[in-house]
Amino acid sequence: GYVGLGLSVVRPVRICVTDVAHHVTDMLLPTIRDVGHHKAPQAGLYYPIGKGEAAAMGLYWGRPLSTYFTAEKPKGDEIKLILAAECVWLKELLDPFLSTTQDLLDANPQAKMVLAFVDRSTPKSTVFASRQDLDVCMVKWGLSTTPLAPLCEETRCQILNVFRTPNVENTTTTTD
Repeated sequence: GYVGLGLSVVRPVRICVTDVAHHVTDMLLPTIRDVGHHKAPQAGLYYPIGKGEAAAMGLYWGRPLSTYFTAEKPKGDEIKLILAAECVWLKELLDPFLSTTQDLLDANPQAKMVLAFVDRSTPKSTVFASRQDLDVCMVKWGLSTTPLAPLCEETRCQILNVFRTPNVENTTTTTD
């Protein structure tokens, strides 16, 4: 969420940052209020912050988007850019994250997605997701990536464009 908040401070954009609900309540909303100098929200949930506006909402990956997007909450058709930084580092998070990514991109065909992925895996790692793990899971969900910047060898971070693979359906089944 902090990458999006930084963007809102310097650009006249409307952003909605997401995290699990307790992080929104305990960290994101207080930060938005502090950076916005405790001004009241405008246009429903959006607080003035820097040059833009910001809202925060709880989002649990893998749950249906209809759970989150209602008349009072930011609608999916308003999404133009999805920024995901430092989101997926555990293998167990790949499927839920990519399920939600796929749903967001399907609901917003005009949206662009940028993912900052840090490969924390080691040869003996069974917990951390490697770039190869990410790529295998992407294929399963009918998603692809292209690098937007070279791999940073020091941090093992890569900035990726994430998109629906043309004419490919996901090979997973979801249940509500």
